[in-house]
Amino acid sequence: MDLILEVFLAVLLCTAIGYGIILNRRIKELRKDQDNLDKLAKNFSKATSRAEASIQQLKVTSDATSQALDRAIKQASGIREDLMYLMERGEKLADVLEIGIRSKEGRSPVESLTVKGKNISAPKQDFEGPAKGEAERELIKALRAVR
Repeated sequence: MDLILEVFLAVLLCTAIGYGIILNRRIKELRKDQDNLDKLAKNFSKATSRAEASIQQLKVTSDATSQALDRAIKQASGIREDLMYLMERGEKLADVLEIGIRSKEGRSPVESLTVKGKNISAPKQDFEGPAKGEAERELIKALRAVR
């Protein structure tokens, strides 16, 4: 009976040693994986810090761009207003020139005049005759473009 008990204890001891060896290997793998996990966590932390810095830089850049765009819009708005004023002045001057030319030719000053959406028609032959001066040719060309 002692022999059977000793054999039984020897088998249990061998089994415990085998489980101990297997457990030791798994613990080593876990520690190795823990080191990899620590490296991964450090890399993740660095990447997060760089992303936060990039976001801050992006905010600064977008604010600067927004301010520059606002300045450009204000400047363009001013130029637009100036151009509208100049166009109105140009239309008034063209009307005055046309009236002057028509009065020198002995025609009615309002023939073929277009003013702010109101068409005042003139006979087509008025624009087809030969022009006498360069300024008159340019004026007639501009009036044709308005039609």
